[in-house]
Amino acid sequence: MNAVGRLSKLVIIALGLWAATACDSLLASDELPPGTSAELMPMSVFTAPENLETQVPLLSGRLHLPETKLEVFQVLQDDFRLTDRAALKVATLPKMAFNVFRDGNMLFPFARGRQLKLHPFWDVTLEPGHVWDVLDDRLTTYAVLPISLHEVNEDCTFHGLLKFSLKTSSEAKLIGSQETELIFQSAGETCLYLKLNMAGQFDIEYEAVSTAIRGDSPWAESASPLSALASRFSGFNPEVFEPSESFGSQDLTATGVVFDGRHYVGSCPTRAGVHPNCGALNLPSYSLAKTLVGTLALLQLEHLYDGAMNAKIADYVPECSQDLGWGDVTFSDALNMTTGHYLSDVANEDETSADMTRFYIAATHREKIRVACEAFPRKAPPGTKFIYRSSDFYVLGAALQSFYQAKVGSGRDFFDDLIVTNIFEPLGLSPAAQQTTRTADDISQSVTYNGLSLLRSDIAKIGHWLVTGEGRLAGQQILDPDGFASAMQRDPKDRGAVADRVLRGRAEDTYRYKNGLWAFNVASTVGCEKDSWVPFMSGVSGNVVLLFPNGTVYYHFSDNGHFSTSHIIPELHKLKSVCEENLT
Repeated sequence: MNAVGRLSKLVIIALGLWAATACDSLLASDELPPGTSAELMPMSVFTAPENLETQVPLLSGRLHLPETKLEVFQVLQDDFRLTDRAALKVATLPKMAFNVFRDGNMLFPFARGRQLKLHPFWDVTLEPGHVWDVLDDRLTTYAVLPISLHEVNEDCTFHGLLKFSLKTSSEAKLIGSQETELIFQSAGETCLYLKLNMAGQFDIEYEAVSTAIRGDSPWAESASPLSALASRFSGFNPEVFEPSESFGSQDLTATGVVFDGRHYVGSCPTRAGVHPNCGALNLPSYSLAKTLVGTLALLQLEHLYDGAMNAKIADYVPECSQDLGWGDVTFSDALNMTTGHYLSDVANEDETSADMTRFYIAATHREKIRVACEAFPRKAPPGTKFIYRSSDFYVLGAALQSFYQAKVGSGRDFFDDLIVTNIFEPLGLSPAAQQTTRTADDISQSVTYNGLSLLRSDIAKIGHWLVTGEGRLAGQQILDPDGFASAMQRDPKDRGAVADRVLRGRAEDTYRYKNGLWAFNVASTVGCEKDSWVPFMSGVSGNVVLLFPNGTVYYHFSDNGHFSTSHIIPELHKLKSVCEENLT
């Protein structure tokens, strides 16, 4: 019997927490950022020490967490008074049971992706975490798992951590279950309207099983710190990318750059210090999904079935009838936010209207599509007036599903086939990215306007593909070349609709919107001789992904509405010119 086998005979997994004296030393207030609540634990509590020996290479078991009221629940912002609604039980963690296994110094949940229907307010995603061993009079294994709490049917995401310890003794049995304790904390979120500090210590049950049981271990992130670029390029200042007083020191979730095909990352601050596992943070897409679902699906259909972009909405979405003015509105019009249907042409009034609120809170497809088709009357010819409105992308998603099923069969799903199977899986995106928010009914319609969760490695991979792949994967063209060129601002004769009134509240030709992508003219920012348009994706919380024609990608995910990149673009220009006249 090898050493691992001999050790396994002695080991049963029993859970416990740090002793009270050790816990006191970990909670020293001087380890917390200034102004942080003393009831939060510093992130050092959840951080693995360096260079500790691995004693048990494999470990499997099942954690049972009861629904638990949180001991620390501090409401920092609640614009819609969600925490006042007792039925939502926002101040409780869901009842959960999940299997884990160990591979080296990593701990993996068997079930990946968003776990639904656990709680009236919280969905849950577990990501791989770290595990390490300490051998004193007995072996103690410490484990930390990142956990994301998602608002049900919405994109607001709260970034938490679970920590527990596994203690062994020579008298333990190999198989069995025990009760012990676990600590949880969330001190950061990506959410515009709800901000919470949450923490608690509570009893859980751990059921130990054979150490031979394990799943796949596909998770890995290859990234270097942004400071590494400074050593390559004289004058490059990585501090520009870090949180600041102007950006919001506690509003940034994650940031990074893809340059020359390599991924460089910044910090991921929380109100209790820097998160110890930035690569495992679930980043909510918000309106990035409009591009990553609506654009990528329609451009595939146009490539497969010539003329799909000019198909009529009314032919595939009966609720959007000709009598309601949808008879001549095309898929392309919906993709470009030029359906001609709106209540007001004042910037953002439709998107924040009472009717849009009714649309957002509708849970079923029948409710959503009725509001989307009926609430916004026909006021202009299709293709003539840009009015930003998320409901148009829901209409587009319903049309894409109907069109796709008409071509390939009623049992198929456009998101699963065109987005996940054709793009996300080949690019190696995470399990979290391969789900989307859907309506709560048998139709299970992809909402299309938001609803994705992405790791920062997902953003790097798909961003790099968009700026370098020419719409091809595995040597095959999958996106319509002309539609893709227009979306990526590679056709100077087709820049798209002027969109400054939405983003800046005034009519200037600085921003455009084409085929589900924004674009920004950076010429004046860095002194280009020619207009130099950079396409980008944007999400309402303060999420931005810039897709530079020179092959560089920049992203930040934040809250409190931080969208500005004017201070970032000159630094990226130092790496490689962003001016059109210098593109090769």
